[in-house]
Amino acid sequence: SETRAKIEAESHRLRGELASMRGRCDDMTVQLSAETSQRKGLQDSAKELHMDLRNAREDLGEQKLKSRLFEERITATQQVLEQKLAVAEQLSMDLEAERKMLSIRLQAEETERTHP
Repeated sequence: SETRAKIEAESHRLRGELASMRGRCDDMTVQLSAETSQRKGLQDSAKELHMDLRNAREDLGEQKLKSRLFEERITATQQVLEQKLAVAEQLSMDLEAERKMLSIRLQAEETERTHP
């Protein structure tokens, strides 16, 4: 009877210890679940940031390409305008030379007419 009481007391103590361990296990499971959820959230955020960074790099590459193409177009347009300016300056000099020749010829004709 005394042995039985000791066994029952030990059994009761062990059941209490087991219940306590189950409670701690449940607490750890809840904590682990929260940490897992938090880690998943951080991983998702990291993936989003990685994609945003990749998109930003692609956008930057496109902008650099557009900028370079725009600069090339500006340079080409500038070269065409410089060529047109050179042609216009040459035409102006040619016209001035033609005007001088016509003026000299006109003076010569007038001189012939007035002093035959």
